[in-house]
Amino acid sequence: MSQSAPGAGVAAWDLETEQRVDVLEHLLAIGTVLSGAQDLDSLLRFILEKSREITKSDAGSVFLVDRSDPAQPQLVFKIAQNDSLAALRVQETRLAMRADSLAGCAALTGKALNIPDVYHPPPGIAFNSEFDRLHGYRTVSMLVLPMLNQQREVIGVLQLINRKKSSRLRLTPENAVEYTHPYSPQEARILMSLAS
Repeated sequence: MSQSAPGAGVAAWDLETEQRVDVLEHLLAIGTVLSGAQDLDSLLRFILEKSREITKSDAGSVFLVDRSDPAQPQLVFKIAQNDSLAALRVQETRLAMRADSLAGCAALTGKALNIPDVYHPPPGIAFNSEFDRLHGYRTVSMLVLPMLNQQREVIGVLQLINRKKSSRLRLTPENAVEYTHPYSPQEARILMSLAS
């Protein structure tokens, strides 16, 4: 029978407690901003930034749903953030809302997707690797969450990309697989409530 070092259980508990307190502090900060938000773009940037901090995500993006033409709803790419590609600039673009795309699937089903490696997506879903090719990036793990309004209608999609082992790491195509983790079910639950 092995014995653990004295205090090892306490240290693990303290770390876990500290992480939970950190998450709660982030959620309280988000709640405070949400209650007084006037500018949509600033609000979306803040939600994405805090969601990335909670999960140690290297990158993330936000799409909004445009249903002005009910026959052809679209996803409007609004905001992107990426620590490893600091000079990244994106333009607002519109995409058809398709069930075989990551964001489209989340928007159409209202369900989260938690994918450990997007180059091996679930059946029926395709990952568009064009961004990776154009920018010299390697997307690995993704958490794709529908954003819901008070009527439980999907109004957008929050994508978190590459949950890092440490928030200080800079990812390259060569180290991304080694330095990233899948998102945990607990993170998915917490952020799903935030996205709602």
